[in-house]
Amino acid sequence: MENGSNRNRNLAILVIVVTATVVVATILYVLQMELPEDRTPPSKVEGLEIYDLHDGKLFLFWDEATDNRNVAVYQIFRGGNLLPTEPSHPFYVDTALVDGTLYFYRVRAVDSSDNEGDLSDPVSGMPTSSDNVPPNRVEGLVVENAFDGRLNLTWDEAFDNVAVEHYRIHRDGIALADEPLTTFFQDTGLTNGQIYAYEVSAVDTSGNEGQKSAQVSGMATEYDSEPPSKVTGLVVVDARDGKLNLTWNAAADNVGVEKYYIYRDGSRLNDEPTGIAFQDTGLVNGQLYEYEVSAVDAQGNEGPRSDPVSGTPTSSVPSVNISGSIHNATAYNITVDFVSEALDTGLFGAFLVTDSNETDRMDPLSDGATAGNITFLDMDSNGLLTEGDVFVITVSSGHDYQFSVLWRATDDVVDTHPWAVP
Repeated sequence: MENGSNRNRNLAILVIVVTATVVVATILYVLQMELPEDRTPPSKVEGLEIYDLHDGKLFLFWDEATDNRNVAVYQIFRGGNLLPTEPSHPFYVDTALVDGTLYFYRVRAVDSSDNEGDLSDPVSGMPTSSDNVPPNRVEGLVVENAFDGRLNLTWDEAFDNVAVEHYRIHRDGIALADEPLTTFFQDTGLTNGQIYAYEVSAVDTSGNEGQKSAQVSGMATEYDSEPPSKVTGLVVVDARDGKLNLTWNAAADNVGVEKYYIYRDGSRLNDEPTGIAFQDTGLVNGQLYEYEVSAVDAQGNEGPRSDPVSGTPTSSVPSVNISGSIHNATAYNITVDFVSEALDTGLFGAFLVTDSNETDRMDPLSDGATAGNITFLDMDSNGLLTEGDVFVITVSSGHDYQFSVLWRATDDVVDTHPWAVP
């Protein structure tokens, strides 16, 4: 019995050895067989994106391509030129680029049989230098009542060496919100009658925050439909030389007067003063102008216009009339008639033009003064230019003359008298 058991055990071992030998031989045979040729290219590369790493570097990444067997490498083209590096992973860092230059890229997958997939769609990127410079300080912050728990903020555009990305709104010292590239923000949900202080700063694309603006406060109020009171006490005064000065009494309002409208001859001027005085300029001397003024509150409610008041601007140059008469064959008397109140002769000058050329100038006038062919005689000897004072002009026959009196403060000619000597 023992010999039978040994035979069976030996037989089993033999079967196992033979079976293992056959399996190993089969595996070796299969490994020696050649796989069929691979002619299927990988899929087209999709999802190519580029990220600026600054200082001459761009980071490229894309979706992994697929292949019937396997993707071996990726080929990267920059501006149509194949780069030497062929990564096996779906990302690449391109270096030694020129900051501020735009580069175009395409990527394709290549399998182990050198089958090339389709190129990706072109994508561009531009490296920039590292930015440690914050934007400039925000200027021009204005806070306006938008009523019913709202305030409107506006400010001037800030500038940065690279680019401003957004503006940061601070309310009462706490960062409230980041606004994209806009210079307007409406703060809502406020308590009417409470004062809020605001500052605005600019933040660039590198996260550098510029200096905060000057602090500006505002207070929201309930909606206001009540206009200010009628403006009273309007006075119009001649400010001379095309100007009139207007003053009036302050109007009253249930919330507050914000500005005043000025009406000239029925038409509203562009100027909107916030105070109770205004100077209208660019007017015509001697022309009558009629004015009305109304008060306007922050809601835009306009109160009744004032009673109309008129005014006429006049010239600051005094009015002088001169006339002449032949004295004898060689002299000509010019008589000066001073129309307004007498002024110091030193405030005036005179000049003579002979045959279209200025020949003599007297500047200033004084009693008994002589300038070439001009002599001035203050008939009252009081040093004032008054009616009846005389200029004696020495003349020659056969010439045309023109004599003018001027106001020295502005060099304006106040009157001219021409004549010819036969």
